[in-house]
Amino acid sequence: MASSERISFILRISVFCLLSNDITHSWNLTSLNVSDDVLIWRFAVWRNRAFLAIPRSSNEKEESRRSSLVEVSWPEINSSSNVASAAISSKVFPKEVSSKRNYKTPVSVTGLDVDARGQLWILDAPDELDRWPRIVIYDLKRNDRMVSSTELTKVSSKKLRSLVIDPFEDQWGFRGYVGDAGDETIVVYSSGLRKWWKLRMLHGPEIPRVESTDLAVSRRNSILYMTGHSTHDLFSVNLEIIRTEETLSTIFSHGVQNVTVTSLGKKLGSSAGLFSDLKDGLHYFMTSQRASVRWDTKLPLNAQSHSVLVQNDDVPCITDYIMDARRNVWGLVNSECPGVIKKNISSRSSLKSRTIRVQKYFLTF
Repeated sequence: MASSERISFILRISVFCLLSNDITHSWNLTSLNVSDDVLIWRFAVWRNRAFLAIPRSSNEKEESRRSSLVEVSWPEINSSSNVASAAISSKVFPKEVSSKRNYKTPVSVTGLDVDARGQLWILDAPDELDRWPRIVIYDLKRNDRMVSSTELTKVSSKKLRSLVIDPFEDQWGFRGYVGDAGDETIVVYSSGLRKWWKLRMLHGPEIPRVESTDLAVSRRNSILYMTGHSTHDLFSVNLEIIRTEETLSTIFSHGVQNVTVTSLGKKLGSSAGLFSDLKDGLHYFMTSQRASVRWDTKLPLNAQSHSVLVQNDDVPCITDYIMDARRNVWGLVNSECPGVIKKNISSRSSLKSRTIRVQKYFLTF
């Protein structure tokens, strides 16, 4: 994108974007030894329950380690409610591991999602040398019973930062996609087969290296979107190609499935979060401009096909998005975006809330 075009777009953001988004009270996590400004990397919602992924850093002392997977009420208490009721109860998930730590306890959750059958999938990606990352599935309709726990042996946890579920359920159940598995691959997991394999991205030399720390699946078309926090490049994969029954025997023989990746072009800048809405718009948060934007995927990837839906001093960063039962899109608010160097800012922002409802998609430039 030309520099003048980008600057013009940013100016239009400042003039036209809506700042009157719904503000809510923050969840109270202090009872779990979790600070108010902790990085909540991902979240998932099922009915009136929300699940928060709070990754652990490698330099945390063992005795001070806090819960990495937390359950809170959904939604956050509305600002019009009594302030006294804003102290929402929170608890460790799953409940059987709250009393003592064992191998079933999630160590460092970096991704989670809920499928259409009410099953919570979590990506546990510890950086400990004696543990491989794993995908754990809980049935929320059956008293949070653990359905499966599958180790991703010989997969590095270093860049595993995203898990999304394909909304299309085939004869083998749902598929989850996990990125970034390194060497331009992602992990594909089948809930029915309880097997996983790697999906390797193939492309020509003219296409830049594929990063996939943020993933999103189209709810209308069979497309998986991929990008990274530091890259401006956006990629996609046609999921219809990898869903065919004929490919399974080859996959399980080699453990790897090859697929041709498409380069969609450049985003408006470095980003956090990625989400595809019901109208096939792709949401992401521009870290440099502190703005949540939406690209109309039916149009070319440029500034004119983007809408600015959130730009607010109370929203320093959005690291994840979800859609609730009423089909509203919500963003997960954090005090800063990981990896972003702040200039002329002495301390973290004090958050008024941890979620914000994203405006409907009507503002286009």
